[in-house]
Amino acid sequence: MLATTESASDTPINRSNKRTIQTLLWALKPLKRFPHYGLPLLHAKTFLAVALEGGNGVREYARSTDLHPHRVSKCLHEIAAQGLVTICKNADDPQPKKLKVTLTDKGRALLLQILRSLNRRDPWSLRKLKKKDAIL
Repeated sequence: MLATTESASDTPINRSNKRTIQTLLWALKPLKRFPHYGLPLLHAKTFLAVALEGGNGVREYARSTDLHPHRVSKCLHEIAAQGLVTICKNADDPQPKKLKVTLTDKGRALLLQILRSLNRRDPWSLRKLKKKDAIL
């Protein structure tokens, strides 16, 4: 539940806020292309955390997404089944259970679609985005 000092009906949505919301909705548009009603929001949040900091493990992504590690693990395995990330054990890590998660080519392509969607809605940001720029 959100704690606010004023009621939602007292807060007008100004033009800038409407533009921000529209931009967010536009950026999430590529996620609807997945089977079974698109990619769920928690999965999208986890996917974007991997895109932001590839190569981390479940606990790091749980911290960055503010989700329980069990939930993040489940999301990671489900988006791995979609072919967006790979999950592997890090051979160099002394902790045998620690996993390393990275984007696949399909995941990088989806990220590029999201970034291009943002670019179309807000031409001042991400100007002239090229494919090589989206590979993290």
